[in-house]
Amino acid sequence: WVQNGFSLLEQGDRESVFPICHEHGLGYTPFSPLAGGWLTGKYRRGETPPPGSRMTLRPEPYAGYSSDRVFDALEALAAEAASRDVSMAGLALAWLLALDEVTAIVVGPGRRDGTAGGGVRHGPHAPPSGRRDGRAEGPRPGVSQVTGDQRPEAD
Repeated sequence: WVQNGFSLLEQGDRESVFPICHEHGLGYTPFSPLAGGWLTGKYRRGETPPPGSRMTLRPEPYAGYSSDRVFDALEALAAEAASRDVSMAGLALAWLLALDEVTAIVVGPGRRDGTAGGGVRHGPHAPPSGRRDGRAEGPRPGVSQVTGDQRPEAD
């Protein structure tokens, strides 16, 4: 099993690691699928990063994303997500899940409410939140946080 950083902004493993996974029948689970919040719409061209964000607390791993090329790509992603009525994060995660090589993804929410700062749970398949602001509540016992379906009772 392989677990590496991989996202719309970080695709180096396509050429180097995916062929090895195919050759040896290994699963591939990307972490940082939202590129430290960059694929959520949190960071915008010409704007200061939000207080408490990764770019203010630990910018080193993500500093290379602060370029016109990346901001152009983020703006295109935002437009495509809007045309589909989904969040940027939702579209970025859907793209990953559509890749044959990806067997699962690891998402570490950046905020306590589980929205990863960009609303990972927004979109047509998100569980209902019951909140006026549309943000997701914390985990609900017996309900899948991915699909909203009831999970079977544990013995």
